[in-house]
Amino acid sequence: MKHCATCHSADRYGSSAPPLIPLTLGKHGKLRVEKIIADGLPATNMPSYRGAIDARGIKAIVDYIFSPAAPPVWTIKEMLKTHRVSSTPSSRPVHGHDLSNLFLVVEGGKGEVCVMEGKGFNVLDRVKVGKIHGGPKFDYSFRYAYMVSRDGWIVKYDLYGLKEIARIRAGINTRNIAVSDDGRMLAVANYLPQGVVLIDTESMKPVKMLTSTGRIGAVYNMKGKKLFIALPRGREEFFLIDYSGKGVRVKRVGIPVSFDDVFMEPGGRYLVGTSRDKEKMVVFDMISGMVSREFRVDGMPHLASAALWKDGSTIYAAIPHIKKPVLTIMRLYDWKVVKTVKLKGAGFFARTHPGTDYIWVDTNTDTIQLIDRKSLEIKREITPERGRRAMHIEFTKDGRYALISIWEKEGAVVIYDTERLKPVKVLPFSRPVGKYNATNKTHIM
Repeated sequence: MKHCATCHSADRYGSSAPPLIPLTLGKHGKLRVEKIIADGLPATNMPSYRGAIDARGIKAIVDYIFSPAAPPVWTIKEMLKTHRVSSTPSSRPVHGHDLSNLFLVVEGGKGEVCVMEGKGFNVLDRVKVGKIHGGPKFDYSFRYAYMVSRDGWIVKYDLYGLKEIARIRAGINTRNIAVSDDGRMLAVANYLPQGVVLIDTESMKPVKMLTSTGRIGAVYNMKGKKLFIALPRGREEFFLIDYSGKGVRVKRVGIPVSFDDVFMEPGGRYLVGTSRDKEKMVVFDMISGMVSREFRVDGMPHLASAALWKDGSTIYAAIPHIKKPVLTIMRLYDWKVVKTVKLKGAGFFARTHPGTDYIWVDTNTDTIQLIDRKSLEIKREITPERGRRAMHIEFTKDGRYALISIWEKEGAVVIYDTERLKPVKVLPFSRPVGKYNATNKTHIM
């Protein structure tokens, strides 16, 4: 209760952190879990408890979390009991702000999502979501936003009226959500119960529950394809959920390694995935159903946080590594690594925008490093606040400003002019884990 329940929940089913039951501990043996508790996990919120809990206490915790626990029952019937409608949508915007330049700021320290306009950077509303780590989504028309908590609550938010419309609890332990091309359906990836829940966005009620023998670690919409892709953790396969017709069809696709992170290249043909355990990267051709390239990588590439940009007709990706202080620059379609840039530290996110000449990379330190897209050399560094971790860069729609999080409980969002590279505004937030711009999140490569 003192050290674990806040994140993993008193019932062990997880909230902001994964469940701690035999079903989800998977291949981790007791000795491995004892080491994780003692040493922590890099690039996660799991700290080291060495010194706080003695070896005997750690062993007792491990014995407890490996004890039997019945999987929770959470069917559509249970979901419908949690369904709440709080308002009706506004027929037109009640404000004069640019819908395509709105931000959703996830304030992890308060369990809230702040709706912020992208011109004067004023907070327009706050939505209490709960155990939220990231991942709110806009629909492609900027009509609604959807927010998800780690304990399964899905919130529908009206961007016209700046108000919550409805919410439902779609799972016990939820990883992320995806919005369909037409905005009519949500896909919810669940660790518990294992599977994907499809929700009709108009009613905010579940229409189908797709069960899985593996924990679904992520779900993404494949823009323009009328497909969701779901990634089960630790399994050498993924699922394609086809919502193009009246019904929903599911196809299982075998792959040589399990995918923990992916990105879809802009043309929508190739899926690039990585396995953190086996330190492999795989390029999968969605048309042929074959692997185009497979190569070894190390340091846990964070593909979901890669930055993509064009130079003429050539597209590049800059991929940060969570366990290694490098940025891998890859050329798409011949899948060649053109450069490995050594960084100040191993960070989480790389970002760029047509309005800047740089790739902005956090380093899990107080410094953001800026890499010139032409020379692929580090040209500038910025330090928003010395001695405090600066993370997760996001740009305004036009790229004129960059927003950087001070990832602390008493943190802030620092706004930089991207030409002068000078701060223009500091906004206090409690652990602002992410900031998401409507246009960049949905339409920018």
